Order: sequence, then structure tokens, then C-alpha cells
Amino acid sequence: MSLDSDFALLDRFASGEVDAFDRLVVKHQKVVYYMVMRIVGNHEDAADITQQAFIKALKEIGKFRRRSSFRTWLCKIAINLSRNHLKRAKRREVVSLTEREPDPSEDPSNEPLRKERDRRVRAAILELPERQRLTLILRVYHRMTHREIGEVLDTTENNSRANYFHALRNLRTILVEKGYVDELQ
Repeated sequence: MSLDSDFALLDRFASGEVDAFDRLVVKHQKVVYYMVMRIVGNHEDAADITQQAFIKALKEIGKFRRRSSFRTWLCKIAINLSRNHLKRAKRREVVSLTEREPDPSEDPSNEPLRKERDRRVRAAILELPERQRLTLILRVYHRMTHREIGEVLDTTENNSRANYFHALRNLRTILVEKGYVDELQ
């Protein structure tokens, strides 16, 4: 489904076709859930926040002006709910930013090494400032453009680019300082 199909589903929903919104939920729920999961670090909280994001989107659908994609607007809602959750919980943990399906071409004997590498990267990402961390998550793991990231994080496209650049630079510095990678790699 394309961007136009999201708008078409929104139009159908506005015309009284209630299941059109259900189709939007089905289409976007995994993306929203995994993004929230990477931010809050807990399955139950991520599931609750994902549900809250869709409920809030449904309640505020009249405020959506279509200046961005529905996905961008929905991610912005989910990120704000996630931030509020973290503030209330007074914790700053992010779960597996490197979780992925095993690659069938990889040697299974390398799995322990991959898991250790992933753990180290997750720990280093936790040390990034919030804007850099969120920008990195949205760019790398959700393949958002810098324009979309700017919209989601209420900043400019150029600030998104700068945050991404600084996130990569700082991540590398952290990994080198901890001895996880060599300086010349």
C-alpha cells in the first residue's frame, strides 16, 4: 500500500467505513510497535503504548492535515507517548536496537559473537543523547528520511541530518573508548 492508499483509507473512514481504520492499524502496527519497543525496552509497555498511539490517532484524526504521511504522524504520536512513559517511569533504557532475524547465509557458529556485538552496540547507543538516539533509530531501523525524522521529532531536516551525523560519530567514539572496536576500523 502506498501513501495514497493511506489517504484513501482515511477518506473511506471519514465516509463511515469503520474497518478502513482497522486496515491502517494492521498496516502500521508492527512498525509502531518495534519503534516503541526500541525506545521503552519492555514488551508490555511497548504493546500498551502502541495501542494508545492508535487510540489517540483515532480520537485526533480530525487534526491530521495530511502535510506528512499518516505513518509519520502516527510515529510522532507514538514517540511522544513513549517519551512521556519514560519520564513517568524515570528510566532510560532502550531495548535491542540490533534485533533482527538470523540471516540464513550466516554461519550458526558465529551466533554467540553476533549476540555479543549486538549487546555492545545496544549499550553504546544507550549512551547517546536522546535526540541522537531517536534519530539513529528512525533512520537506521525504520528507514525514515531526514525530512520525516524532522517532522516526527519537531525539528528541521537539516537538524535531523546533523543529529544523525553526531549520533554515528559519538557511537563510534563510545565503541572505541570501550575497546569494542579498533580506532582504524
